[in-house]
Amino acid sequence: MKTIKNILVLITLLIVVAAYNTNKMSNNYQLPQVIVSKDNGLQTNTNPDERFSKTKGHFTDTRDNKVYRWVKIGNQIWMAENFAYDNKPDGCWAYDNDKTFSGVFGYLYDWKSAIALAPKGWHLPSDQEWEQMIGYLKENGYSYNGIKGDNDIAKSLIHPLLWSKSDIVGSAGSKDHSHIINKCGFSALAGGRRENTGEFSKAGAYGFWWTATEGDEIGAYCRSIYYKGKTIERGDFYVNDKTSGYSVRYVKD
Repeated sequence: MKTIKNILVLITLLIVVAAYNTNKMSNNYQLPQVIVSKDNGLQTNTNPDERFSKTKGHFTDTRDNKVYRWVKIGNQIWMAENFAYDNKPDGCWAYDNDKTFSGVFGYLYDWKSAIALAPKGWHLPSDQEWEQMIGYLKENGYSYNGIKGDNDIAKSLIHPLLWSKSDIVGSAGSKDHSHIINKCGFSALAGGRRENTGEFSKAGAYGFWWTATEGDEIGAYCRSIYYKGKTIERGDFYVNDKTSGYSVRYVKD
């Protein structure tokens, strides 16, 4: 693993995955080591120019006064970082039960909590609202190869840090086509998940986000990005138990 080079001001958070047992990672991927700074984009910045921007900005969750970034994608306004309201022990977990991770990846929530905890003026996006965003990106040249209508848009959504390395051209974890990385400003992170068995897995390799669309009493749909993948995948409800823990992004009402 290599320490991220573009770090300017060090603060308290240090994630070192090498210290973790190998059984907490699988499929030969590794969560990159990172020291989080105020200026590397993982911490909320307070750029006064964004107050007047129509395409990006900040809002405050008044319950804990946490400030979140948002970005406009097409006609929708999305959170540009994972939700991080501490609702433990009710349907809310830090990855590996280590609060260090929540400072970067946000918390993981079960489906019921993801619905209920939306800040005022925001809501958990439906599967169709995710599809609307994906459609906009596809039709406006956000694929890594610039082909209009192409579905390979994952690279345009991801934060440039904290994805495991991939040698597959155009995938989320590859360094090729760097000009397209996070082009839309969504800043997706590979925060992993909490299984309904209580096991944590796939941090560094996958990002999972709940949708508000349920399939039945047990399962709901999700969206995911894989570090070796090029697209946003749709997770069917029958493999996504509502008691599992996934990341959350809200969309503005």
